[in-house]
Amino acid sequence: MDVSVPPDTRAAYDALAPVYDGLTAHHDHERWLELLLGLAHAHGLAGSRVLDVACGTGKSFMPLVRRGFDVTACDLSPAMAARARRRAREHGVRVRVADMRRLPVLCAGADLVTCLDDAVNYLLDLDELRAALAGMRRNLRPGGLLVFDVNTLATYRAVFCDGLSWAGGADTYVSVGEPRAVEPGGLFATTLQAWRDAPGTGTLLAESRHVQRHHGARDLELALRDAGLEPLALYGSAADGSPQRPPDEELHTKTVVVARRPPPTARGERR
Repeated sequence: MDVSVPPDTRAAYDALAPVYDGLTAHHDHERWLELLLGLAHAHGLAGSRVLDVACGTGKSFMPLVRRGFDVTACDLSPAMAARARRRAREHGVRVRVADMRRLPVLCAGADLVTCLDDAVNYLLDLDELRAALAGMRRNLRPGGLLVFDVNTLATYRAVFCDGLSWAGGADTYVSVGEPRAVEPGGLFATTLQAWRDAPGTGTLLAESRHVQRHHGARDLELALRDAGLEPLALYGSAADGSPQRPPDEELHTKTVVVARRPPPTARGERR
């Protein structure tokens, strides 16, 4: 993989914003969020204040809104955030532009922080990962939960190395993979394209290159602890989104992580 040109995730998603909802139309966010909320409740979720980090066009937070949560959201891409703001205009969602690597306190005392759809994989080294997790911790109340997902090696092999295409109405979407050895902790890249009609002969609607890093279970658990968070459980996500334990890098498409900001100590100190 050519890493001579630094990846620009913001520019990549600004370019995809007009076609993002079509590109992800096959993702059932309603069911996905229902499953994730089930995990969060199983690990003690209480309260209704949520910060959704890397919210995209708002597809990840609208199921929360419909379930009565008070949502604040942010995204690195101004174009994606603008679309999320329009989607949530009638629902009181506060949408900001923010980089998770330097995440400010946007929802002090949040009961739940979410960061979904492999956004954490755009953190390309462990320092970035620790910084982002520390920012999420600062937004949580003591005892509050963090839920996020990362791609598995199986997903990097199928989507980022081999590549694939899928149809959505009149448009076709393509992941033009960049083959390389599939190894834990590796960097992977693909170019996402949206075409009206046939790829290569139709009209190219959007194109951008995406670089991600694989984060394995051990690195995630160490980074969480370094950031002052307590890992609670890791789950594998099956093709239908259902959580399974233990997570398996070859059987599952994603790893879902549940962590929390430690609750007050027995002496009543806030942590």
